[in-house]
Amino acid sequence: MKDTLLKTYHIAKREFRLLSIEPSAIVIAAIFLMLALYFFFNLLGSFNYTVLQEAQAPVGEIGRTLNLNEWVVQGYFQVLLVLLIFFVPILFSSSIASEKNQGTL
Repeated sequence: MKDTLLKTYHIAKREFRLLSIEPSAIVIAAIFLMLALYFFFNLLGSFNYTVLQEAQAPVGEIGRTLNLNEWVVQGYFQVLLVLLIFFVPILFSSSIASEKNQGTL
């Protein structure tokens, strides 16, 4: 068991080292981070706007409770899941192709 984990660690270390060298991987990771930050701050801004609207409403008209976790965190993880579905195959496609060429896949 320990030997398998050690082999997996070495393979992951090699793959991340190769990804950090490739310029295309750096560009794809930067695009992913920019999109992730955009969606996070967009969700946070919409939550703040809604809180501001609710705070200005008369006391008897507030009809819902606002929860930051439900509004921002859950929404962000849903968006992050969709982003990862598209970016992980793009990021690792060259690694998979090199494994096929070497016959180790």
